[in-house]
Parts: sequence; structure tokens; C-alpha cells
Amino acid sequence: MKLLLILTGILAAVAWLFPDLVILGVFFIVPGMILWAAPTVFLYLTTFYTLQQGLRRQFGVLAVLLAIGGTAVLGWAMVQPARLLETDRFRKAVAPEVTPESPLQLSGVVAIDWQDKAPNRNEPAPCEALCAALLDTPGVEGVVVGPPDARLLVRLGAFSSSGEAVYPLQPGRILDSFDNLEPGQTDRQRTGIERFDERKARKEAVNASWLLRLATSETLTAVPAPDSPPDWTIRRTVERERDDPQVDRLEVLDREGEVRLCRSLVTYKAVALPLHFTLEGGMHNPHFVVARQTLSNLGRYPQFDAEVELLRHVSIPRPSAPDASELALRQSIADALAGPAPTPAQLELGREWLTRREGRQSPEDEALIVRIAETPGIGDLVPLLSRLYPNRAPASFRRGFVARILAPSASDEDRNYYARMLASMPAGTFAAPTPQEVAIWQDPELQRQAAPFLARLADQGPDGLKPLIAVLRETVEIKAWPERRLLAIEICRGLTRMGPDAAPAIDYVRELVRQRPSPVLQSSKDGFAWRVALVRMGLPPEELPFSANLDRAETARQTARILKAAEEYDPDDL
Repeated sequence: MKLLLILTGILAAVAWLFPDLVILGVFFIVPGMILWAAPTVFLYLTTFYTLQQGLRRQFGVLAVLLAIGGTAVLGWAMVQPARLLETDRFRKAVAPEVTPESPLQLSGVVAIDWQDKAPNRNEPAPCEALCAALLDTPGVEGVVVGPPDARLLVRLGAFSSSGEAVYPLQPGRILDSFDNLEPGQTDRQRTGIERFDERKARKEAVNASWLLRLATSETLTAVPAPDSPPDWTIRRTVERERDDPQVDRLEVLDREGEVRLCRSLVTYKAVALPLHFTLEGGMHNPHFVVARQTLSNLGRYPQFDAEVELLRHVSIPRPSAPDASELALRQSIADALAGPAPTPAQLELGREWLTRREGRQSPEDEALIVRIAETPGIGDLVPLLSRLYPNRAPASFRRGFVARILAPSASDEDRNYYARMLASMPAGTFAAPTPQEVAIWQDPELQRQAAPFLARLADQGPDGLKPLIAVLRETVEIKAWPERRLLAIEICRGLTRMGPDAAPAIDYVRELVRQRPSPVLQSSKDGFAWRVALVRMGLPPEELPFSANLDRAETARQTARILKAAEEYDPDDL
């Protein structure tokens, strides 16, 4: 027995002090199980041995049975005080369930106090999918939304083209909850991709239908909510304090404050019976703790979705829209932007439509996005366009992006994005530059803010060399390296693009690279790029400027890398 105690004690100490070994042992199954159980086994063996030694003189052989029973009782009794206290806390957190006999019929003003729905501060009003669905519910006159200190009353009214436009945020998203409430029987016969595409199309149709309504027949307004109590309140309470019961509760209250619907999920991790240890923390932070058991008011495997429960017990119509809603919306926006003077509401509608774009765009969608980019009255487009075109934009955006660089209200960040997109367009796009593009290249401030566009002077061939070298001469006079490097990188790219057409500037560029310190490079990466440019311009490899500290073998190795990069250069490869 003593040998067994010593062995389990050693294993328990190893497991407790080095829990990573337990994780490693799990991959071999049996060693992991032994180490995992070692602390608990050692605790109970020690308790058994102590009791058995104390009872042996008085009870003899019966001492073994008494020690076994005593060990089991102690393992159960030691955690009872904590268990009873935690069970009591769990029971107090559970609220009585209230379920109406028939779906509740909402009317008048409905307030949404939905703790998990933080409003999007970039939106004019935080009217999300549930808010939009309630506004379409017969009898509902308005919806109160927002945090307690900034409550807004949202209403649908007759169409008006004046005033600030307000749009619901992704109203079609609530279809996910309806699908979870009433899963279609035919879904089982379709692949996951087919179901996903169908659901996405339905949600986009609802989103488009809302935008179309607000552009043609209705207006959504949001004003400060009155102090008078609403006719109905939909409240979701979420409590996630670490050591307290976890609560997710849905309540619907009438004007008098009576609870007409209450559904909740309450879980709490109480000390498990009997006392034992378990490993927590996963692979990143494994450690042993006293094992706990999850108590739940909804059984062992609880499932609770507050929005689904709301739709189950409250009469809210399922949103629907014609499949052609998206096409009709796109045409409506295109017609409005093609007009001589689009209204502020029409301009905002175009931007709002763009916020809902994601993924690869169809040719029809892309044509409308180009029109939006060319419309000066639609501002702050970079956050939206950068999601759709993070690295490269089609040449059809050329005119719109150039105009936005020239716009006085454009920020440095905006101009840099538009310049990067212009620089990513196919080679030769700017072979015949417009006066607006020439203006960007000639403006010292825009040269800095739209530096990536400088490289596209190369599209003009020999005609682009003179202005590019002129910018380079001005750049080397800039004292601050960060600002100088920003321009030098793009000029280097331009010379690399230009290739042999830049041959007249070889001597000047080679001298800049050879200087120590060089005004155009400060790292080996910069030096590599400039030497590739020189080879592309026509400089023989043996005349490349290298540091005098390099031996012949290293010079040959770097020359080979440079020649390979120059040979494989593709101006359209980003």
C-alpha cells in the first residue's frame, strides 16, 4: 500500500507541477488518462490509508471496509457546503417561466431593450433587423431603440425627400431566426452551399426591398423618444459575470409592467460530486482545478436563442420580398445618380446600398459602384470600397478615383488608397493621361499624398521619364527620410516599369544608389529594388553599384538574384 501511495504521489506531483505532460500524454491515451487521474487517486488513497491505519487496531479486518466507506463519505461531504451554497445561487437566478397560451399581439409603441444588440455608432439610427420586423408588424406604430441615455423613437411615414435619411441595418438578417424556428422540409434534400446561397438571396432581397421602399414610397424617421412608457417592452438580459450564474433571459412586458412572456437560460458551474480534480485551460494554459458540474434550467444540453423564442411566442410576420427587388433597387439608384441633381436622400441611398456589398461583384453591381465613385456628393467611400477592392481595382474606376484624389475634402489616407488602386490598374492604362491625372503628378502636395500613382508615369514611355526624374531630383532634397522614402519607393517602381525607356537616366540613378549614405535607400531591400530597376533600365550587370565590403562570391550571388527578378518582372503582378 505504501508503495502504491508513493507511486501515485509521484505521478500526482508530476501531473500537478507539469500539466503540459498530461496534454502530451493524452495523445497516447493511456499515459494521459493515468496522469489526468493521478491527483484524484492520490487524494482518495491517502484518505483511505489514513482511515484504515486509524481503525485497524480497533476493528481489524473490518477497518478496510470502514475506510472505504469513510473515504466515499468524506469525498461527498467535503464539497456539500459549497455545493449547497452554489445550488442556492443558481435557483435564485432562475426566474419563473411565463408562456402565453397564444402568440402575443403587439400594438402601439414597442421598446426594444436588447442588451446584446449594441447599436452601430456609424449608423444614423440603430434600427436593426428586429426593429425593422416590428415596424412591419400590423398594429405597431413605432419602435423605441438605443441605449437608456439616448433612446430614439423610430417610425415609418409617408415618403419625403427632405431631411436626413435613416435606414435599417441588415433587416434581412432576422430570416436566420425564422429559419431556425421553422426549418424547411426541403432543406434536407439540398447541399449546404445551395441552402446558404438561397438564404443569402432571400436576405439580400429583403434588404433591397427596404432600401427601395425608403427611396420611393416611405420614410424612416428617428427622433428622441418621449418620456411616456411604451405600450410593450421587449427586454433581453444577459449576465456574464465570471463567478455568477450565466443568465440569458427574454421578457415581454405590457404597458403596466406585467410580464407576459419570460423565457431564459440559466447555467452555473457548481462544485461536482464527489470531490475530484480535472484539467482545464486547454493546450495553452493547462492546470488542475476542483471539478465543476454545469447546472442548467434547460437540461443537460441546453439550446436557447432569444430571438427565436420571441418569434415563437409573439406575432411578428416573416419578412418577404420579390426576387427582383435587388434589380429594381439597383436600377432606381442608377437612374437617380444619372439625373442632373440627385437629392441628399438619393445620394445616401447609393452609399447605403454600397455598405451591403460584399465578396465578388457582378458586372452590373460593379457598373453601379463605378457610378457611385464618380458621384461627388457621396462621401467617405474608402471604408466601403476597401472591403470590396483591398488590393486591386478595375480600370473602370479610373475617372472616379482621379476625381476623388483632386477633391479638396479628401484626406491623406483617402488619397493614398485611391492612388494605390490607380497604380494597380493594367499596364498602359495611363499611356494617354487626362489633364486631371497630369495635375496630380505636377502638384507637390498630391505627389506625396498620392505617391503610388507616380509609378504610372511609366505608362507614357519616354515622355514620362522627364517628369519622373524631376520628382526624383526634388525628392533627394527632402531632409526627412520617412517622407523621402515614401516617394523614392514609388519612383523606383516607376523606373522599373519604364524599363529601357528610362535608359537616359541610368547614370544619374546609379550615382544616387552608389552614394554613401544614399539619399534613396537605407536597407538591403531598398538596394535590391533599385538595382533591379537599373538592370531593367539597361545597365549591364557587371556595372551594378555594390558596397565595397562585399566579397566577390556575395556580389555574384546578389547579382544572380537581381537578374532573376528583372527577368521575371511583371508590371501587373502586385
